[in-house]
Amino acid sequence: MEQTSHQLTNSAFDNYKSNEMVLAEQLIEDTPDHTLTLFDRGFYSLGLLHLW
Repeated sequence: MEQTSHQLTNSAFDNYKSNEMVLAEQLIEDTPDHTLTLFDRGFYSLGLLHLW
């Protein structure tokens, strides 16, 4: 990926026992409108996507 036009705006980390869905929820408030957000394949949660 060419990086000059892309920016990482936030990230969330915790220990290995943490659920990725919980970490992703922490990023919703800081994600600007009208941006492209990519999810890994198999990263599906209707509740999370609805909040996003």
